[in-house]
Amino acid sequence: MWRFLTPVVEAAVVSGRLPGPLVNAAFAAATSAARVLGGMAANAELLELGNILEAIRRFVPSRFDAASLAVHDEGLAALGGTDKAGRSLSVLSFGEPTFEALWALEGLGYRNAKIGLQAKPTRPLDLGIVMRLPVRHRGIFHVGSTIALAEGCLRRAARDSLVDPVDALRSYLRICGEQAPKTLHGIEAESLGFVSVTLFPEVLERAADVVSAHHRLLRAFFWHGVGRGLYLKYPAALGGPGRSWPALRSTLLNASLDAEDEANALAGYGWALGLVNLRHPSVICSRVNAFQSSARNTEQLLRGLG
Repeated sequence: MWRFLTPVVEAAVVSGRLPGPLVNAAFAAATSAARVLGGMAANAELLELGNILEAIRRFVPSRFDAASLAVHDEGLAALGGTDKAGRSLSVLSFGEPTFEALWALEGLGYRNAKIGLQAKPTRPLDLGIVMRLPVRHRGIFHVGSTIALAEGCLRRAARDSLVDPVDALRSYLRICGEQAPKTLHGIEAESLGFVSVTLFPEVLERAADVVSAHHRLLRAFFWHGVGRGLYLKYPAALGGPGRSWPALRSTLLNASLDAEDEANALAGYGWALGLVNLRHPSVICSRVNAFQSSARNTEQLLRGLG
């Protein structure tokens, strides 16, 4: 019954583009149903699917999701200094963000960078906005910003045959290097790995090479981002490769991973697993048990969770 969600989930992982009110309503209903049924039946895969769908909706809500959009609008107004009513937003507080606030904050970074790309294509990242955030929240916000920027650069290359994908990748890294906070170095490579594997798998290996040439230490971040993307792209409840690491590894086709790359990808998978399911430890335990095909796999997965 969940198979119809597969293309919708894959399309929404990064862009959150749900094509109309009926699809958005179905997406919302599936989110609730998966979480309720998963909890009632103690079905970890369904519960996990509900958490993934909810994270996507919080990250970049459909234009038909008025409540989530209102949170984003208020957040952007507060960050831009235009919040006339002076309303406080939970994601901008100095406390630890909740599950909902964490994904909304990352989505704020994504949406803000999207606006920046349209208004100032050569300077889309606003350092001033990032610095207005509490220190502990800057990284989360910047993840969303760099996802939007990586997507924009690669989408332009995909649409314009005159744009070399390698040049687009280098442009992305250059912009991040010039405009992003130095304290958040590495996030740009992680986001590029995430976007490459979810939206542009055909450039995955070239992206890894460009990142390595830019700075060899960034390669670990890149493959960590690939692992995060694999987790969200292939929920176990939808069948397919999401139920084991060897199957997920096979989706990378001919990508040249050495042992360190694979270890970082698996750690990224574990990181996403923990973040999405932080309210449901039983889901995390179930996924760890499913990945116990080798001691090395379990060790790297736990490293990402830790």
